[in-house]
Order: sequence, then structure tokens, then C-alpha cells
Amino acid sequence: MSKKERNRTDTARLEQYSVGHGTTSEIRPGETIVLVPEPVHGEKAEPAGRRLSRAFEIARSLLGEGSRVRIVASGASLTLNWPNWIEDVTGLVTSELGAYRMVHPIIASRDLAQSVHSWIDWLAASLNDRISASEALYASAGNRFLQPLFEAVSYVDGLSDAHPDGTFICLDRDWSGLELLRQRTEVSGGKVLPERVDNSGWRARVALLIVWRLIGAVAGQILRFVRSRSSIRKLRTFHGKGNPKVWLALDPNWPRGNSHLLQRLAADKTGYGILLTTSLVPSREHRGGELWPGIPEWATLPDSGIPIGQLVLPELLTSFLACLVRGIWLVLKVAVRLICFSDHEIIRTVGNFSKFQLADRVARFVTADVIQALMIDTATRRCVRRHDLANTIVVFSVLNVVDTAAANSSLQRSGVITIDFRHGSGGLGWFGFHETFTDYVLGRSQVDVELIKMLSQKPLLVAPPSFRTSPIHRPVQNILLLSGYSHESWGPSGFPLEHFEIELLRSAELLASVRPDLTIRWRPHPSDDTGQIAAHAAKLESVSLSGVEQLVEELDWADLVVTYGGTTLTESVQTGLPVLVHAMPSLLTYPDIERVGEGRRFFYAPDLLDCITKIDVMDAPARAKRARCLFNLFFTPDSKVQILKDLDFSRLSLSSRPNRMNGLERNRKGQFEEAAVSL
Repeated sequence: MSKKERNRTDTARLEQYSVGHGTTSEIRPGETIVLVPEPVHGEKAEPAGRRLSRAFEIARSLLGEGSRVRIVASGASLTLNWPNWIEDVTGLVTSELGAYRMVHPIIASRDLAQSVHSWIDWLAASLNDRISASEALYASAGNRFLQPLFEAVSYVDGLSDAHPDGTFICLDRDWSGLELLRQRTEVSGGKVLPERVDNSGWRARVALLIVWRLIGAVAGQILRFVRSRSSIRKLRTFHGKGNPKVWLALDPNWPRGNSHLLQRLAADKTGYGILLTTSLVPSREHRGGELWPGIPEWATLPDSGIPIGQLVLPELLTSFLACLVRGIWLVLKVAVRLICFSDHEIIRTVGNFSKFQLADRVARFVTADVIQALMIDTATRRCVRRHDLANTIVVFSVLNVVDTAAANSSLQRSGVITIDFRHGSGGLGWFGFHETFTDYVLGRSQVDVELIKMLSQKPLLVAPPSFRTSPIHRPVQNILLLSGYSHESWGPSGFPLEHFEIELLRSAELLASVRPDLTIRWRPHPSDDTGQIAAHAAKLESVSLSGVEQLVEELDWADLVVTYGGTTLTESVQTGLPVLVHAMPSLLTYPDIERVGEGRRFFYAPDLLDCITKIDVMDAPARAKRARCLFNLFFTPDSKVQILKDLDFSRLSLSSRPNRMNGLERNRKGQFEEAAVSL
């Protein structure tokens, strides 16, 4: 696609997700854009509705001054969020923030990812003698303070391209994309408010916090060692039989996260070893109960014959203390580099260091995470020797934390092939700190394979299940809504995607008012906040809340699925059911959403009825043909991608280990052969 054609497509998308009030939705020169960025995941923020209300009040004031105003925010174009006065104004346009994401975030953040790797390898160069610093600490840097910047980059490109001469008023002065947006727009005559934050004193603030956090990290490691003794004693009671070829690396405190891997890999409950990762201390949720609640009972029986090891910390006191001393010394070296010599673009761009939270997160990264990486490397090397793990295969259930990323790097240097079993499908969030550095990444569909290749990684593909043959009602009678907009981890941030959940449910209620013959069920994600779900369910009249435990049972009941994307889209396509997608604008560049096609996507509530009407008028052969075509788009494999039928890993060996590039040129020590890539 030429640049001219791409610009035309981008403009059409913006207009599709914009609503003009007393004017067209077209982009106008010299607009004032009231920008409401998404809050940082997990950080405390005001509710989504309140943020939007503030944006509308600012817009109202600007309209009174005669400005051309555009509100850019998630949910801004939805009628349910409009104030009463909006119908009486002219010159206001409301646009969805997600519509400004013109390319997939993996592509948009590629240069940033290279810069982050380069910066970490330079910052923690002393760690590279044991493990790859950038691979071990990349996820940690993202988790701590860089993921908001990864999220912002793809929006900054779209905003600056669409409004090069606009005046941006950002409601969040701490937004990570603010300085990038300022750099892009100032060269073209634009302006960004509020004015640039003075970060000149960041070194002193971070230095003081590093001293404080180093003391806390040392105390935390000692407490962790003491509280892990019960797990260490339990581990010594296991005497596995034989030397398994495949080991499963599981979080002992995360039952749901492990369940996907166990269901697909360990159904026979034999032939595998288990490696405990992340923590040997019971989590708050499980404190006082049995150890390792995330590990299935059949594996933890003393006579199970399954060998169990740990990749968490040194077991002997002498080894632990020696590692702790080395860790303190390494932290001091990293801190000196950061405070005295670092003037990297990342530090200048990442955000407002006068904000305690950001400075504190950088300090935690330099102290707690560096020591933790060293502890894990020591434990992993010991485990490799004890269980003779060289030339074996280790499959991880979670890898986007320092606890597992460091173990992965250490295992690879010990001659182990590592595999990332992705939690979920469709690529939601597969960038930034979610990027992993295993030898292979296990995908569930051709969509996953495409994304894995986009990350310059080596894909493996799980053989898909059989195609559904049970009859489907025509016309449609049973509709299943699948959502995931209210994840409990978004609670402190005010549930910023709540607008979309309300609009999805509103679309179902509107549909039921026109088609009372339909039976509509709503199944939220298992990790959605129960309070949010109960509040929304109480307002429903024609839609019932699902009480079925397993999704497969719901899919057997349904004649049509309405989903938001991700894993539920992949699993729905597998059944052969007609599938509609409630497509958030920010996901339109994702390959699974693209494959569904425009005719089966909707965003605004009234459009759902049109989509279902098109399905009802199709005859049975036409519907079956389309379902088969969609299935083939998701599951017809690339002939060059290895398919694991029943997950047989016997064909993988060290000689077949791929040359992992991760989008970067690396030598054997994991160092960069290229200079740092500028943002």
C-alpha cells in the first residue's frame, strides 16, 4: 500500500470512529484536541466517566471562545457518555482514542524495544557475564515503568500525523507519551499543553530512593529466604523417576495461569518434570493453606514419581548470603551508571520524575530486580546440575516477570531449549514487557504464528481441535456475549474500558427489543471484577448472566457468538459458529480482528442488528462455507511452521535451536552489535 493510500485509509478510520456535533467529523486545520490518555494499568486513577466529564467541560469552555474542538478519548463518541448540552453546540467532534492506532503496536514500538534492550545491556553490563541482562531485565523494566511508553508510542504516531498543526491539551500531565508527542508536533507548528516538565533533578531523587529501596530489597530477600524454608523441606521429599525430556515451569501460586498449559501438555499426568518459578512463599491469597496451590494435587503426592525442582533462590544459607553480597555490589555498580552517566533518550522521555511513583519504580528496578535476577540465576544453575537439565526442554506458563525471564536466560546458557506457552491467543498485549526471549513460542492459531514472527521469534503451532459438526439453528436463536472489559487488575485505574462493556450490553438490549425471540447470555471473563459485573448485570432486562463454568458448554449452546477478540475469538472460530466481533478501535490493526472482516465487526450498539440480519438471510450452505473460510484463515498452517500434534517435542533438539534475533543483531554474549537506536 502506498503512503497516499495508507493516509486515505487512516483518515477514513478516524472519521468512522468520530462523531461531529453541528459539524462534520473530518479533520480540520488548527483544531484544539482535548486528549484523555488511558491511565497506567494498576495505578490509581479517577473513574473513566469522571475523566470524560472533565474533557467535555474543557471542550465546552473552548467552544465558547470560538475554537474548533475535538475530544479524543476512549468512549468519547458513545452517546451514553455525552452531557445534555452537547446537542446544542456546534464545532465539536468526539473521536475514539483507539482509532489513532494506525499500525500494530509491535511494529510501532520496534525502535523503542531496541533502545530499551541497548540501554539495559549498557546499564547492567556486569550481569552479562552470567545471563543476558537485557533479556533477564527487559520484562522487569516494562513492568516497573516502561510499559506506558510502549502503549503510548502507537498513539503518538497517529495523533501527530492526523493533527500536525493542532493544539493538544492533555488531561494527564504525567502521560508517558507527552514528550514524544511534543517532539513530533513542534516541528510541524503544533503545540502540546501542559508545558514541558522540569526533570533536571531526577538524579538526586532516584539516588535517594535507590538507597532506601536497596535496604528494603536486602531485607525482603532475607525474609523471602526464611519464609521459603517450608517449600525447600517439601522439595527434598520428592524423588522423581527417570530423567524427563520435558519440564513444565509453573507458578506455584497461580492455578488459573497454569491450567491452560496443564490441560494441553500434561493430560496424561506422566512423563514430565515440574520446575517451580516466581516464589516459594505462599501468596497472600493462599497464606495459611497448603503449599503450592497452583500445582495439581496429582503432581505433589510423594509417590507420584514426578521430579520437582525450583528456579527461585539458593537453598543453602552460605550460597544465599554470597549471592546477596554479589547482588548488593552489582546494584551499586548499576546505580552509579544510572545516576552519573545515563542521559539516554528513555530517561528523558519516559515521564515526570517529580512524580514519586515513577522515580520509585526506577529505583525498584535497579535494586530489587537486579538482586532477584542474580538469585534466580544461582538457583537455576544449581537446578540444572541437580536434575541434569542440559539438552532437555522447559515450557514456561508465564514469562513476563523478572523471576521467569532470568531463569529462561540462565537455562538457555546451560544448554536447555525453552518454550513460551502463551497465556491466551490473538496477541492482546504481546508487546513491551510481554515480549519473551525463549527459543520457541507456542501459538494456538495462524494468527498467533503471524504475531510471533512479527516479534522475530520462532513459532510452534498446537494442532487445532476438530471442527464442530453439531447443527446450528437457523435463523439464530441463542446468542452468547463474551467480554473482558472489567479485569479486576484495572480496578485501581477506574476501569477505563467500562464504556465498551456498557455499549456491548446496550447493543444486546437493543437487539432483544427488536428480536424478542432471541435468547441472549452474557459471559464475562473469569478474571473480571465481580462487583463491576454484578452492577452491570443488575441493569439488564433481556440479557441473562451466564452461570455455566466451562466455555465449551456455552459454545455448544450458542448459535452465534459476539466476542471482543483474543482467546475467545480463536476458540469461537474453532467451533464453526458464526462469529461477530465487538471491535474496540485500538484492536483494528490486530490480525485476528482483520481476518473477521468489516461485515462481521461492529462498535456502536445499533450496528449489531444489521450484522445478525445479514447472517439470518444467508442459506445454510453459504453460512457453512463462510465459517469454513474463517476457520481456514485462523488455522490453515504455514508449511514452514512445525505443528505439534499431541505436543510431541521429540523433534526439537539443540541442533534445531533457532538463531534468536528478537529484531536485533546479537552476538553470543547477548550484547548488541549495533549502536543504540534513537527514539
